[in-house]
Amino acid sequence: DSYLIHTTANDLNENDLDPAAKTFDTADDRDKVFTANAYSGDDQILHPVSGYAWTWNWSIADKTIVKFVNNNNKPFATDSSAQLIQAQDGVVDARTTAKARINLTDSKISSVGAGYASSSAIYVFMCSSTWPSPVNGTWHPWRDQVDGAKCLAGSGDCNPMNYELYYCLDNGGANTLPSVGQTATRGTNLGCTDAAGSCAGKAVGDACGTGGACQDLLKETFFFSQ
Repeated sequence: DSYLIHTTANDLNENDLDPAAKTFDTADDRDKVFTANAYSGDDQILHPVSGYAWTWNWSIADKTIVKFVNNNNKPFATDSSAQLIQAQDGVVDARTTAKARINLTDSKISSVGAGYASSSAIYVFMCSSTWPSPVNGTWHPWRDQVDGAKCLAGSGDCNPMNYELYYCLDNGGANTLPSVGQTATRGTNLGCTDAAGSCAGKAVGDACGTGGACQDLLKETFFFSQ
């Protein structure tokens, strides 16, 4: 559902034109094949048949970030279930989405699924080593509404703040920044702007500590280095 392209360089050791080639889409370089499948209610992959058939309409939200690679329908036809998507030159840090929508071409048996669509987030981030690290080919930033959705018990309501975080660990050399090992999230709580002050029994705006004031903290997330 989410993928990271970390270079705009093309690896010449892979074949980008022939999907049947052994080296097709094998390099971690500027492009990646995205595939759409239609599933039944019990998660079986469906294939077009006479009376119930479809093609795919693909789109990219921002083509200045990534583009489809279609050169005389190579490596894939524009309406096929797979598309090769390539990062645009000059992009350093950006995000967009690719969407595949079902175009039902034969509905004699059924019209279920007509117009159904799904999308993938695509990040282009020029970095050799990122935090978080990719997992089984999928990558996404640390997301508050997912990774920080569980707050420490007794710390207050854990409302989603809808933000994400990622950074580059390296500068192209041997020295790297520390990686985050674990996180801890606290929910809403009344805190003093003076770390030594207390807001016990007080309200928002009340004085606390030495020149501090009580403020309603919506959420706090602590990132601990490995």
